[in-house]
Amino acid sequence: MDSDVVLKISDKELANDLRNLKIDDLEIGQRISFFNCADPEVMAASNQVLTFIITSGSSVALSLFSAWLYDNLKNKNKEDSIKINGVEISGNNNNLKIEIHNHIHSSETNK
Repeated sequence: MDSDVVLKISDKELANDLRNLKIDDLEIGQRISFFNCADPEVMAASNQVLTFIITSGSSVALSLFSAWLYDNLKNKNKEDSIKINGVEISGNNNNLKIEIHNHIHSSETNK
């Protein structure tokens, strides 16, 4: 059974690295939202966060993705954060590796 992980990122460099990530049995898609809004501040804010859907039926692929994400976050600014399945995770978390692993692999057990 495939597992979906929703990842929200505001770091453009991390988003580009994610787009170029190649792991067997891991699909990376990007969700794009369109707004019909005349307020430029709302439009600018909505374009700051990129949403990715990570799909895999392989726990090995998800583990490789978890390791990749951990390595990328620990090397970033400590205040940078992402959301994994709606839960905010920041680089200054002492248990960063465990948090990433738990939130990514919880999508397997919640199906």
